[in-house]
Amino acid sequence: KFEKRTRWTIRKCEKNLIHVYKSPITSELSSNFYEIYKIGMKIKKGRLKPSNFFEHVKNNFIFDKDYAVFVAEKNSLPIAYLLVFYHYPFAEYYMPAFDKNYSNYNATSMLIWKSIEDSLSKKLKFYNFGGTLIDQHSLYLFKRNWGSSDFYYNYYINANLERIKSVELDNLKSMYENFYVFSFSQL
Repeated sequence: KFEKRTRWTIRKCEKNLIHVYKSPITSELSSNFYEIYKIGMKIKKGRLKPSNFFEHVKNNFIFDKDYAVFVAEKNSLPIAYLLVFYHYPFAEYYMPAFDKNYSNYNATSMLIWKSIEDSLSKKLKFYNFGGTLIDQHSLYLFKRNWGSSDFYYNYYINANLERIKSVELDNLKSMYENFYVFSFSQL
């Protein structure tokens, strides 16, 4: 069950005529989404995905089978985006971005709701908001407002640790910049 505040933000978007649609990745969408994402990540001091990220998604995944981008518009102007991945039985909330000039609409909540509806229509059983670090208390509360439950992750990695230990840590990080390889505390 959603918290009252979450239901209120969805209704607020409806009252403000925020239009949501699902889209494949196009050059224009990729460019606009990435620019808004980049600004948001700079404010949050987060780590950016590479600029060619959307091209990789487009070239390696099938729209509406493996992924979808949900777009929120106000007066035909895109104000928020959400990339969701699908892999039965999961829908994975992966990459949100919103234009801070339109943050008062809370369009991300409407995007989440529409992506949940879409996931249910695909008969998916879990909507995964992804991991939350201990120091991300506000993000944790946001996810809880959606009625989410804590689910603890385990990473199982088959690796030759002795061989990996022979590679310098900085070299390893640069070769696998955007991937979880293993816990560096094991070095």
